[in-house]
Amino acid sequence: MGINMKFFKNIKNSFWVILANGAYSLSQFLLISLMTKFFNLEILGIYSSATALIIPIITFIGLNSRAIQLTDVENKYKLADFFILKVIGSIITIIIVGGITLLKDNSYLLLITAILLIRRISEFFSETAHSKLIKEGQFRTYAISLIMSGTLSIFVFFLVAFLTNNFILSLISYSISWIAVFLFYDIKKVSLKEAFAGYQINWNTLSNLVVTSLPLAFVALVNTLYNNIPKYFVEYHIGIEALGVFSAITYVSLVGNLFIAAITLTFSTKISLINKKGQYNKIVKIIIIQEVLVIISCIFLYIVYFILLGKLYCQLYLVVILTNILM
Repeated sequence: MGINMKFFKNIKNSFWVILANGAYSLSQFLLISLMTKFFNLEILGIYSSATALIIPIITFIGLNSRAIQLTDVENKYKLADFFILKVIGSIITIIIVGGITLLKDNSYLLLITAILLIRRISEFFSETAHSKLIKEGQFRTYAISLIMSGTLSIFVFFLVAFLTNNFILSLISYSISWIAVFLFYDIKKVSLKEAFAGYQINWNTLSNLVVTSLPLAFVALVNTLYNNIPKYFVEYHIGIEALGVFSAITYVSLVGNLFIAAITLTFSTKISLINKKGQYNKIVKIIIIQEVLVIISCIFLYIVYFILLGKLYCQLYLVVILTNILM
């Protein structure tokens, strides 16, 4: 009976995380669709160029600290440590991204990159709050945060784009929505004020956290470059409009990866606790559950693509799945 209860609890947690990442994926897909509808492929291409510049840098500077935070079962690091690390990382990211964008000598690209960078940095901090919620088993609260962010941002983007037909204003409104959810929901749910009460920066602790996270940061960087390097070549050799088309098509890959990441995220802390106790047979059971959920998610996405988007997207999705298996 206890095993069944634990099994259903794991399924329930996975459902919340998959629902959250599904809402996030849908919001990103709708964002690209709305850009195409209200503006043009050049705008989408510039947006994709700015995103391809920001993501690898902010991913590496972020040190993939979420993995450390989720698996820190001994609580060596405090929540405030992770937030301080994000503050330092955000400053470094702004300097690097700003410098690279200035070298491109494109004021419109610079403006879009700045707006997107602010939005990504707010998501940067939300990730730390979300990791705390997941670690504590508050999957429903985590899901509500992502669902609110995705729904509100897309609604605001659509409304401003419809009323003004101005991409910059639409993107600013979109970014403000993400920041608002972090400031008025995430911070409250993780009791950030209490986390910093009496906190003093320990540079030795932060340096140990950086050293521990660096290998994970390189792995995360490689993964993002794997997805973004083709975009650099498309932009350089074919043009910014072609990059817009390419980004829209390759988004199929991102959706699949987000769903799979949602499943693995659910069990991260649990596997760390079980590994610490040496109960390796339970780890095998959890891995089997994960793989079953991954297969179900892949089938579900295939059906969704077939119904809503047609045969072409189904073929693209199969290519993505096969590529990920072979890699």
